[in-house]
Amino acid sequence: MSAAGSTGAAGGHGLNAPGPLPLETAHYHLLSDPAEDECLDRIISSLDFTSHVMPPANEDLRRLSESLIAEVQKHIITWISDDHEIHEEVYAYLHKCILRSAYHVSFYDNKLEETKQLYLNLYEIIADSVRELELFYGSKLTHFQIASTTLIFRKFIEKNKKAGRNRKRIVIVTNSAREKIGFFVEQLKLHVEIGDTQVLHINELYLLKDIPYDILIVFSNRIAMMVEEMGYPCIKLHFYLNHEDIDRLYEAGFSIAKRKLKAAEFVREIREIPDEKLESYLLANYEDFFME
Repeated sequence: MSAAGSTGAAGGHGLNAPGPLPLETAHYHLLSDPAEDECLDRIISSLDFTSHVMPPANEDLRRLSESLIAEVQKHIITWISDDHEIHEEVYAYLHKCILRSAYHVSFYDNKLEETKQLYLNLYEIIADSVRELELFYGSKLTHFQIASTTLIFRKFIEKNKKAGRNRKRIVIVTNSAREKIGFFVEQLKLHVEIGDTQVLHINELYLLKDIPYDILIVFSNRIAMMVEEMGYPCIKLHFYLNHEDIDRLYEAGFSIAKRKLKAAEFVREIREIPDEKLESYLLANYEDFFME
């Protein structure tokens, strides 16, 4: 291999490599010819590694990657911008994307085929938000690169979801005994975050107009028809939840139950609670995490 316009160190084929790039790469010093060695450094730096390898610092790329994160943050609920790891990971991946674009390198990955379909909104936000970077470097991120970036963001969104951020107030309308409904509510908590929960018998539907709630849940077609005829939309679930029920809850806007507490915020919150009241405070405010 050799740089464009040369004949190669051993008289071989010329290398039509891109000219100078506005990015530094790691230096491996594997080849004696300087142009060939630089080209190989770039190609190696564009590859995926099993360990996290940060490329050399570049102020322009740092600014553009920070701009991308800030732009995505504007369109999502979960706060991720104070997670330093996402800044490193996005920077490192965009560095590889620019190198691959310069060398017209692309890798097919069938695992990424469904990413756009599964996370369409986030995918489109990222596709719009990388335009500044694409214009600056004169490169175009491929579908697979945008999909990979989408999964990077999605990973950090899941990691940073906070407990209690999106609890839905629910009303359950049923003709079942309240003791049975208690079991159902605990099932529900294993899968999604819920807030205030009220249970109404079918003879108490007149109370709905005075109850603040987000989602109305029923178990039978008959009760669903009754409440919908009264003008109250509802979702019908099986008493013993199955996968389709869980998907229906997610579609209705419920958040997954496995969320986390921000350590610093939690410590600040409980610091002022007297010792003798701390247990009751935790049981009242964090019943999904603590029990007597």
